[in-house]
Amino acid sequence: MKNVIALMKPYLRNMAQSDVPDQVQLKRLLCVTVKLTQFEELIDRFELDRVILAMNNFYSLIVEAAEQSDGSIDRFSGQSIVLLYGAFRQIDTVSSVSSVKIAFRKALDSLRVANNLDFKIGMCLGDVAYGRFGSSKRATVTGFGPPMQCANHLAQKGGFFNVCELLAPELGGAIESDPLSVVHSHWRPNF
Repeated sequence: MKNVIALMKPYLRNMAQSDVPDQVQLKRLLCVTVKLTQFEELIDRFELDRVILAMNNFYSLIVEAAEQSDGSIDRFSGQSIVLLYGAFRQIDTVSSVSSVKIAFRKALDSLRVANNLDFKIGMCLGDVAYGRFGSSKRATVTGFGPPMQCANHLAQKGGFFNVCELLAPELGGAIESDPLSVVHSHWRPNF
């Protein structure tokens, strides 16, 4: 066990040791995927040093927004960042979504001004297998489950805030009254 913890330290810098689950648990989490929309254009138009600068600016803004809205970064994945809300403490879904919307609108405005870039957000709420995954040589703490895939899928849709239909009822009329939010059918992968 000590070897696994030692290998995971670079990936767990922002977690208290007591926050790292000893085993995989089923948790109800708000899953959020933030996806940069012009990634291919960015790669095609600019030199590598400008792309790196723009991507690091994107990552920095999203990390700051996640911290402001009490989320945790699950992973960076190319042009996307996966965040989880509720992994370490109980959340109020309505407050969490409201915090996400406020923090990420501010980040979007900054990204548009600094780099003329845009991003979209997919959000889904549901049960996720959360805990340590990997091997004895390299492991990470992450989650798996349909809500994470749904959030990723929704981040590619047309609205700025793309919300799963399973999350919408918990938010009441807050989504319908927001012109930047769109409710979509819950997406499940076809296996």
